Amino acid sequence: MEYKKLSADEQAGYTVFPKMQVFNVFNIAQTNLQEARPEIWERIISENTVKKPEQTGEISGKPNGEPKDLRSAEAEEIRCK
Repeated sequence: MEYKKLSADEQAGYTVFPKMQVFNVFNIAQTNLQEARPEIWERIISENTVKKPEQTGEISGKPNGEPKDLRSAEAEEIRCK
């Protein structure tokens, strides 16, 4: 029987105690933290946001950006050292 469906007279016969439930979560996106405590949400998000490093210079061994062919004689020489 649900308490809220009872009449006011019937509700007076009950003492209601709120039940707090705590769950361990590993993904804060699954909580109501963003709505309940936006200042904590923003702090956590800003502390844990990964910033991509800025790319400068060439990425691979060739100046035109093509990856090295690891089957080449040069690569074989490097692997054998």
